Amino acid sequence: MPTVTLVIVTYNSSDVLPACAASLVQLTVVGGYELIIVDNASHDESVAVARQHFPSAQIITNTQNRGFASAVNQAVVAGTGRIVATLNPDTEVAPMWLTALVDALDRDPQIGIVGSAITDPRDGHMLHSGGEYDAITFRTTHHAEVNQTSEADVDYVTGAGMAMRRSDWQRLGGFDEGFFPAYFEDLDLCLRVRAGGQRCLFVPQAQLRHHESTATGKQSGAFYFYYHRNRWRMISKALAMGHLATDFVQCEAQALCATNILDRSVALLVARMGLPTPQAGLPDESSQTAILQIGKRLAPLVGDAYQDPAHWPPEVQVLLGVHPVVAHQVSLDQQKIKPADSHPALQSYPSLTSQTPLFARLFGSGWVANVRTRLLGPQFVVFVDALLQHQLAVQTNMLRQGLVVDVLQVELIIRQALLQHALYYQSMYEYENK
Repeated sequence: MPTVTLVIVTYNSSDVLPACAASLVQLTVVGGYELIIVDNASHDESVAVARQHFPSAQIITNTQNRGFASAVNQAVVAGTGRIVATLNPDTEVAPMWLTALVDALDRDPQIGIVGSAITDPRDGHMLHSGGEYDAITFRTTHHAEVNQTSEADVDYVTGAGMAMRRSDWQRLGGFDEGFFPAYFEDLDLCLRVRAGGQRCLFVPQAQLRHHESTATGKQSGAFYFYYHRNRWRMISKALAMGHLATDFVQCEAQALCATNILDRSVALLVARMGLPTPQAGLPDESSQTAILQIGKRLAPLVGDAYQDPAHWPPEVQVLLGVHPVVAHQVSLDQQKIKPADSHPALQSYPSLTSQTPLFARLFGSGWVANVRTRLLGPQFVVFVDALLQHQLAVQTNMLRQGLVVDVLQVELIIRQALLQHALYYQSMYEYENK
């Protein structure tokens, strides 16, 4: 029996598989590992390339894209290793990567899941040394501590390169396949590990390089759709357990109004579609098809295109609820509105000097305002502050009104999405009437 069942899920991955295979040639671990590759109905030559470059691997070919979580679960059932490890096909591992992960798990039974030090293959800068999430909106961020040389407890580790004991995997039920087709299944699993009293550990000696988001396109429309759909599914789980914060709506609206228009529009599309079910399990076939079709329609929105809705295809404007006239006006406004020149590279957080009703509507007041503005980011705060103090001579009064409408409209869409969950409104009512 091998020590490790190593799982790689492929989807149109033919271009990156040879480099991954070349790195695995040098991979060592006491007791060895079995490699199981699951292909999710790729349209390219992924299966043929996998057979050529991974001749000893067991290859499972799905006739439909079952998503990352379901494919990994398939492979784990087919394997026998006492340790389960996942690896993205667009990665290249160091020779001691797997040994470092296994040694950490074997050293302490309280360590439930371990993750890797992930760097950019182009320039070597750190991409991921563990992750954290916002407990109100469930937004995730990657730690990228360049000088992190010691192990550290983190909120979660990424499925691009992580490991845990098979016994713990089976006890927790593996990945929740409802996070289809990808994103948040690793956070969800790590939260369940930690809820059981075990640790989630970043292991800096487990090093790999990662070409991020090669399947969906980093920050593409498809990426935003899959990310926000599964983030809303985490929110649904929190609702089902009665754990959603009472000020979720306002925090979510503020965060959405601080981001780019494609990010915001896609998140609101997911909300208008209705919250994904919190029940575990792969969505039915018709739901899978619908999800993937929307992702396919949004995939072409990459690069600078996402900043200007006037350049979105008409069918995408309709899908995202942006009227062509509105798209044109947004495009004009973006050409006029620029952050204040006095703060081109601001790093420190500004003092909260604005006391107008709009600023209070956006950020609240007192210590709550300080927390929320720091969550949103200093450059956005400076931008709003500049508008309110007339530091920009660009239709200031109109922009104030526009921002208020924007926040209120976003809040309305979010509240409509939550209407199906009386639990949330009951908890909010009790909180407001204390």
